[in-house]
Amino acid sequence: HTHTHTVVYFLFYLQISGVFLGAELRWVGCQGSRAGFRGYPCSLWTLFHVLTVQHDATPTSLDNTVLEGEAAPVLQVMRRYIRTFFGCEECGRHFDAAAALSLDQVKNGDQQILWLWNQHNRVNSRLAGALSDDPLFPKAPWPSPALCPSCHEEKNGVHVWNQNHVLGFLRHHYGASNLSPSYSLTPPLLPAALPDPVRTIQPQVEHRGAAEGGAEGNAEEQPEPRPGHPALRGKPEEVLERGGWGVWVLGLGFNSVDMSLCVVLYACSCLFLMLLFFFFKFRSRRWKLRRSHLHV
Repeated sequence: HTHTHTVVYFLFYLQISGVFLGAELRWVGCQGSRAGFRGYPCSLWTLFHVLTVQHDATPTSLDNTVLEGEAAPVLQVMRRYIRTFFGCEECGRHFDAAAALSLDQVKNGDQQILWLWNQHNRVNSRLAGALSDDPLFPKAPWPSPALCPSCHEEKNGVHVWNQNHVLGFLRHHYGASNLSPSYSLTPPLLPAALPDPVRTIQPQVEHRGAAEGGAEGNAEEQPEPRPGHPALRGKPEEVLERGGWGVWVLGLGFNSVDMSLCVVLYACSCLFLMLLFFFFKFRSRRWKLRRSHLHV
């Protein structure tokens, strides 16, 4: 019951602050060549890669929390999130199956970073050439030889990864020194009291973060179409702008206040048209009666 109530409150805060993602949202390091490519799945991969590296850099950050003592807390949270909230159910089943198979073998921060990187490349291989594959950012094993030559080796004519060099590369790429604060946001404080969401809420209920010259590899699973954060260094785009509590501007600049105003204007327009209709209808009827009296 407590968990359900917490989720309801979370959805309520999203609803009143207008932070649901819109179709026209522009991304910084995950913008696809057209709608439907990269975007949210890419950003989700990037987020958890950053979290694995940051947790390894600050292992005491989860002390005194329910995740204290977990060998792979970031991966555990990621598994639960994808299983519960990710829009692509098939993607969630694939990830959950991979986690059930080998997640218990992760014993430390290094292994946590490499496990997620390895699974991401597995997703890359499975989805390469699929309909969800962006032709301008094709899914491929990452990092490429151009990004990390020392990560790639050859033994007996077979390509192998130098995991020590891969680990060093990932720590640098997703490390704090490689994060740009250009698009970071300071969330506004919530008011002291809010109405009970249980009574008022209506339930509405990829790995290429940076392109090959500055943004990462493309390994995201794309969900089926269905009705701040620090950004990795990359091309600046309009992402998310803030205008105060309850006024989060997405994509084209529309926020909850703008949408409310549109609804009010729409209602007023309908009312005005109805008044015009009845006015002319009443006037037409009077004119007919007047003409009939003249003929008599």
